[in-house]
Amino acid sequence: MRSIDFLDIPAEQSTHSLTMVEESFGLDWLAASNGTHKLQRVWQRSDSLATIELITLGDAIALVKAIDSAWVTDRITDIKTSNATSHGHLFEVLGIAMLARAGMQVRPTRGNLPGVDALVSFADGFEVRLSMKNHDISDHERFFRERSLKTRMSVRKSLREKGSSAQVLIDALECLTEPDWARVENFISAIPTVTSQPYKGEAIPKKVVVGISTLAPQAGAQALAATHFSDTFIAISPHHKNEQKNFLDKVYKATVNLRKHATRSEHTANAVFMRLHPTASLNDIETYARELLNDNESDPGVDAVLLYQPSVTRRDGQSSVTHHFRFITSSRYLTPGHQFNLAALIGLVSSESSHNELHSSNGSKLVLEGKYMYQSGDHYYLAQETADGFSANLAAIAPGILTHAVFTQPPPGCVIKGRFPPDEELAIL
Repeated sequence: MRSIDFLDIPAEQSTHSLTMVEESFGLDWLAASNGTHKLQRVWQRSDSLATIELITLGDAIALVKAIDSAWVTDRITDIKTSNATSHGHLFEVLGIAMLARAGMQVRPTRGNLPGVDALVSFADGFEVRLSMKNHDISDHERFFRERSLKTRMSVRKSLREKGSSAQVLIDALECLTEPDWARVENFISAIPTVTSQPYKGEAIPKKVVVGISTLAPQAGAQALAATHFSDTFIAISPHHKNEQKNFLDKVYKATVNLRKHATRSEHTANAVFMRLHPTASLNDIETYARELLNDNESDPGVDAVLLYQPSVTRRDGQSSVTHHFRFITSSRYLTPGHQFNLAALIGLVSSESSHNELHSSNGSKLVLEGKYMYQSGDHYYLAQETADGFSANLAAIAPGILTHAVFTQPPPGCVIKGRFPPDEELAIL
């Protein structure tokens, strides 16, 4: 059962949007038990973040269908056909919908304009040609995340055998290779005991530092259940040396392609509309986009770059989907009345970039600019006995770190888990 009452939009709109996703992609495909597509995985989750993404997608499909139903049908086929390229097609639907929701006169192209994905028309007849590009997670970060998960599973097994819940921090000073990760796993496995006194050692001299200690309950919480292994696992690594360069190259290639295929006139302008993964530095890419536009003043092929970076942000313990936008224009794009407007169905809108920070229980924080971070954990707390029986609080105390309730009565007892996202990474937006 999917809850929608937490959203600040009418229930009938949410229900209609979810129905739109189901009808567009087909329930059999969405609910396939062996499905590996990102959209299938999101559909099969019932947490609030998955619901937000699905409702946003369904609403976008309905908006763009009203503009060009046949084009949407083609995009849905493209999305289902390839998981690897699906995010680009999803962004085309979602991006056009954000413009339409804000009242812009926008329509997708049908392939008759190479390099152009959508057209935005203004009341005076002026037209902006949009090249829509998606820059998803890099291969370097994907390897880091996958290898971090594998290492967590490995060290969980070895630490469980030592009989103590644990918190592990792996702090790498440079990107790790496969042999490096294996050495880290062996290093942690060789630690004889885990105690409340924090242990710190170099798994690889001058390259990887490992900190490990027993996991203490959160302040004011019940005791951790001795019958279950609780853990927090965090891995941090600097970005690969080419991480930001890859994002910049994507911007450059988009401008070159648009300049090649779409000749500008006095009644038209060319713009790149790009979705960025949260790892990308929005400030660095804005600076680079300005340089590109200024360097090409003599060649009016591209007039503006619109950057869009969706992410999940936290403030005061509450998480929100935040839509970050930057609109960078050249001196050529100064025509009054040709302002771009975008509107998001759910979430916050900001022109500021989000910051990735790691907060500790003692109040200190580590700014993770230029770093990858993987964070995961399962904390099993004993349910509290009350006059009316037992009670427990379930929470996602940090992205990827979840609390679960262990009930010992009546025997043999049970574990209750909340409906939380496995992490706070957006899969569709």
